[in-house]
Amino acid sequence: MSQAFSPLAAARTLAWRAIERLPPEADAVLRGARGLADAALSRPLPLRLLEGETGAGAGRLVLGGRGGSLGYFASRFFSGDPLDTGGGRIARRDVPERLPGADLAICRLKRRAAFGLEGRGVVRAPEAVGAHLAVDPDGGSFAGANATARRNIRQVEKRGFTWTASHDPAAFERFYDAMYVPFAKARYGELSFVRRREALRRRFRQGGLLEVRQDGRVVAAQVFQIMGGTIEMLGPGTQGGDPEPVRQGAFSALYVFAEAYARRRGLRRLDFGGSLPTLSDGVLKHKRGWGAFLVDRAETDHDLVFFWKAASPPLLAFLRAHPLVVRDGKGLSLLAAEGYAEPPPAGLDRILTVAPGAASGDLTL
Repeated sequence: MSQAFSPLAAARTLAWRAIERLPPEADAVLRGARGLADAALSRPLPLRLLEGETGAGAGRLVLGGRGGSLGYFASRFFSGDPLDTGGGRIARRDVPERLPGADLAICRLKRRAAFGLEGRGVVRAPEAVGAHLAVDPDGGSFAGANATARRNIRQVEKRGFTWTASHDPAAFERFYDAMYVPFAKARYGELSFVRRREALRRRFRQGGLLEVRQDGRVVAAQVFQIMGGTIEMLGPGTQGGDPEPVRQGAFSALYVFAEAYARRRGLRRLDFGGSLPTLSDGVLKHKRGWGAFLVDRAETDHDLVFFWKAASPPLLAFLRAHPLVVRDGKGLSLLAAEGYAEPPPAGLDRILTVAPGAASGDLTL
């Protein structure tokens, strides 16, 4: 049965076909236009109140908004499955003053909307934080890598991986359907974000497709784009979403070969893409292990807004286990519970700590 014609869907398809052929310089204009449209279409924020056991007794968590990483952070706040006691709606202009009482409230807002809450006692974090690696033209880019990453580099050599950089449009189409979409859905589950074909194809046209081969067969691939002196890696995949090439080191090979390609092209920086804004996130740990430093990403559309009235044991336990990368003036800093003794990760300005009983607007250095 054929699907009914949708004028809105047709208009969206035509718009994407036009957008995918725009040059990289148009990105800032597109983000600005999208931000203005989001502000004009602002709707009340749906709320959920969750209650359950945490690592420090019973706790209450308020979630504002939909999707994204809200479910991820809720699963880290509670030690088991929480009880959803209902919700409601709240106007964005009433955040945080009219949020229900809880140990912690997390609202997912468009970046522009979250920016308007500065000075109202909230903490903002980019929903995705970037990780960059400085490319050394003499081959020392991974000098700051940890022991695990160095071992992975050796495995890439032992397993006989090779690489090619493809600019063939047909190769992209095969990759999108057979590798990228299945892998994104299988790997990330409810956190999966599948880019539209047109959006990823636009990035491909600004760069290409890095293919990792083993015994002559493509086992993993990733789209890359080049902007200025930076190569950005995004949208990895394996055949049918198969996790075995990842276990065999194919994704480590993507890192190694992307750095080699960057040196060949005379590029200065390798962008590993975005990760969740907490040091406990395994993907972010992996990228930092290769010597990457953290950066704010202009491409991150959403912010997470954190708010609490008085730091309780459940909140402090959450921050001890999951220190957050947060916005701090024009840069990024680390937010942790009082007593955090590690140096700030590369790229972060300082460490902000939360003392027992302190409000979210009362942080200490």
